[in-house]
This record gives sequence, structure tokens and C-alpha cells, in this order.
Amino acid sequence: MFSRTNIPVFRRFLNTNIDPEKLTRGQRFKNYMKLIVDDYATVGKETVQDIKAKPLKSAFIFSLLGTSGYMIKTRPNKQDFITTLVSNTDELLLVGDLTRNPVSNAKMEEINKLNKEGRLRFFNLGVCTIVWFANFSREVDLYETQCKHLKPAFLDRFNTRFVDVGVAGHWFNLEKYMIDFDINSTEWPVIEESKTKIAA
Repeated sequence: MFSRTNIPVFRRFLNTNIDPEKLTRGQRFKNYMKLIVDDYATVGKETVQDIKAKPLKSAFIFSLLGTSGYMIKTRPNKQDFITTLVSNTDELLLVGDLTRNPVSNAKMEEINKLNKEGRLRFFNLGVCTIVWFANFSREVDLYETQCKHLKPAFLDRFNTRFVDVGVAGHWFNLEKYMIDFDINSTEWPVIEESKTKIAA
């Protein structure tokens, strides 16, 4: 969609009729900046023409650029993950043991354990952040941590070692694990059993 100028700036500068040696440094700089402005003006005009000629394609490209820019700007980082993890843990601790969701509690304990051991890793993909866990902390200097053949495979990080993904200011698994965190479905087994029989 975006066209390029056919004549490079420096070639046009060298082909001017005035001998560059007779120009002062200020005049040469002024001429050079004028050529730069002219080139950008030409590109701008050609871009507007392309937008008018192909409005749907232009709208798609601008939408894609806008979405990508928003995702890059709002991509959460390591500190955001730790902050959300601590906040979720605090909310769980405010709930009694009998009413606390065992699944939410187990997931938060597991991730907190990985964080305390220094095994969480954060992989920046530009528009999102992938969180996975390693076998050891970065501070461990054993042979297993140095040998590349014993390190987790690249794709394994997104499969069996996957922890969470952060997009547009949200951590999907951390938010999912906290759904109904204050509801323990095993608190009243008799009632749950009766509901199961009625549903059957």
C-alpha cells in the first residue's frame, strides 16, 4: 500500500545544478532537509491515493496496526504477573478453609511454589507474554543447568511447562483459577449428591 520514491535522496542531492563545494554548510543542510521533506510529502500523497483506491485493504491494515500497537503497549510483564499472583493469594487467604475453592487454592500454591524457587520464566513475544517453568532456578549452577541436551525443548515450554499467557493487561489462567474461588463444592456433599440425583 505504501509506495517508495523512485529517486534516492542522496542521488538527487548530488545531481543538483549548483556545485556543492560553493555552498556553505548551512545551505547544504537546508537543501538536504528540503529534499527530505519533499520525499516524505511524495510518499504521503501516494499513500493517500492508495487508501482511496483500496479502502478495504487500507482499513484492514490500519486496524491490524492499531490492534498490534495496543497489544504491545498493554502487554503485561513479570512484575504484573507477580502483583496479580500476590493479590489472588491474599484474596484466597481472606476466605475460610471450609469455603475456599480447593482447585483455586491448589493452583495458587503451585504457582507460588514455582515463584519462590525462582523457576518461573517469562518469554516476551511482543504482543503477549508467555510464562513457563524451568527445572531449576537461574542461581543454580549444576551440570544439568548448563548442558543444552538436558534443557527443556523450545516447544515443550508451551506445552507441558506452560503456566500462563498475558495479553492486553490480563493473565488468562490467573483469572480463570480465581473464578468461584470462595465456593467449595465439597463443603456440603449431601446437598451435591441430592442435586446429582435430581438432575439424573
